[in-house]
Amino acid sequence: MKNKLITIIGIIYVILAIFVTKFLLDRNDFGVFETKDNYYAYNTAISECGKTSLVSFPKVSDYGNFLNEEVYYFADDNILKKGVVVSYSPEEKTFTVQNDSYSVNNLLGKPEKGYLLLGVLLCFLTTRFVYLVLIIIPVFILLVYEVYLLFVYLKKGKTRKDLKDETIKENKE
Repeated sequence: MKNKLITIIGIIYVILAIFVTKFLLDRNDFGVFETKDNYYAYNTAISECGKTSLVSFPKVSDYGNFLNEEVYYFADDNILKKGVVVSYSPEEKTFTVQNDSYSVNNLLGKPEKGYLLLGVLLCFLTTRFVYLVLIIIPVFILLVYEVYLLFVYLKKGKTRKDLKDETIKENKE
């Protein structure tokens, strides 16, 4: 029972570590997580979906649909802002919001769905200190332990099973 529980916790930990690492590595220039079909941003500026929620923005190919619509975009200072698209130039691939022109790469669009709990969790897990303590250090400890077992195996010629059997015998005595 104990081994099954440890295995389940280990699997959950590995999946969480992979997910958080992928979330950190797949960010674009504005710090927004980008997948094939969506952008995911967490920011307190997105008031429609709740404070610090993870918000999904669908990717679009026709930016002309956003004319006279209220959208989220990144301004020159990389701050997420909300504004109405006044014009769109497909030749130059720019859109204009409140007399300022931006590239279509700066445009996120309209929020599709908000994930409150996931946003709070990812906001916490992706901080430098938490990522270091919960992901990097435990993986490093496991690596050191595996290297230790390798040296024991090379030095004594014993396998894990032999070491485990010795431990069981010592515990019985």
